[in-house]
Amino acid sequence: MLKGVLKKWNKDIFGNIKVKVEEETKKLEQMQDQFEKGNVTEEFTMHMVDQENQVELLLQQSKHSGSRNQEQNGTMTMTGV
Repeated sequence: MLKGVLKKWNKDIFGNIKVKVEEETKKLEQMQDQFEKGNVTEEFTMHMVDQENQVELLLQQSKHSGSRNQEQNGTMTMTGV
């Protein structure tokens, strides 16, 4: 019961991590396209670096979340063996 409540709370507060990764990655790709076209400011470049860091953080959270879900479901597998 508590596990289900916490899971719902987590999703309501933090949202679906996969959707966030997709959204932030799309923003980053758009920024990279603009960067490649040139004529960008230093401020834009710094914002793009921040966006890259945001995407990386979300990917790490997603990976950690996926590992935790596999452990809870008993489906953790060993890789590279």
